Amino acid sequence: MPASTVRTISAWLAAHRRAHDIRPAQRAATSWVQAVLALRWLIEATDLKTLARDSGISLATAYRYLHEALEVIAQRAPSLSQVLEQMR
Repeated sequence: MPASTVRTISAWLAAHRRAHDIRPAQRAATSWVQAVLALRWLIEATDLKTLARDSGISLATAYRYLHEALEVIAQRAPSLSQVLEQMR
């Protein structure tokens, strides 16, 4: 996967963390690791046990990080009307 894609999603996640984390120092992994985890799950369909192991986090944390990343990515996705407008 391109580093620019990981960098972009990592920046989105970092901004989300700054806005929502009460204790940011408590995170088990960086936003970069979280972005890679989500992209590997989306692109390669890597199972979460493997992703958790490779990231050095628990399976429960991997699930939380995946869901959080998917939420952040979905918030940045264009709406259907925006996509249709771009196609005109």
